[in-house]
Amino acid sequence: MGEAKRRAAHNAPPFTLLTEAARSEKLGIDPFPTAFDFIYGMVEAVFTKAGGVNHELIGIDFENGKPTGVNVLLVNNVEDVPRLRARMLERWAMVAHVFEAWAAPDVSVPARAHPDRYDIVAIMLNTSEFMAVANCRVDVAAKTIERAELMIPDDVQGRLGRSIGPRTMVS
Repeated sequence: MGEAKRRAAHNAPPFTLLTEAARSEKLGIDPFPTAFDFIYGMVEAVFTKAGGVNHELIGIDFENGKPTGVNVLLVNNVEDVPRLRARMLERWAMVAHVFEAWAAPDVSVPARAHPDRYDIVAIMLNTSEFMAVANCRVDVAAKTIERAELMIPDDVQGRLGRSIGPRTMVS
């Protein structure tokens, strides 16, 4: 039985690139809250069982604005994330980026050097046009994770408060 599945997967036609019209149809009107609920549930289950999460990119399948499945890719090199995320967005309507990090109550010093730093699991939800993020505070010793508010930026500004305007995907 396993051999037949492998053969079928090997002989499957290559996927077609997702058009923006198809992405929009799959995502629906406001996909971020439902996608966050879906991914947070996965992350919470893994964190409470294992006490941590892997650094991963998750391609999220959508139908009519609702997540229907995932494809998880473990990240080995942080430098590869932008390229991998861009490639995954060619196939999936949304890609989640999940990783553990430090956060701090203020920006007086970088979080890694802040005396009051704390652990978080960052959940970033990306489409081809938008991004939302939630920094979920964790207690590693107790293996607990707090559900954070999902933040969706409505304005992008530069370091000095200047409005940046739309960016192209080309660097």
